[in-house]
Amino acid sequence: MDAMSVLNKMLCKSLWIRMSAKFL
Repeated sequence: MDAMSVLNKMLCKSLWIRMSAKFL
């Protein structure tokens, strides 16, 4: 896995966490 895909995955994860935190 290259750095870009890893960064992308982390970004998506943080986005999901932020969204769920808003709804909870």
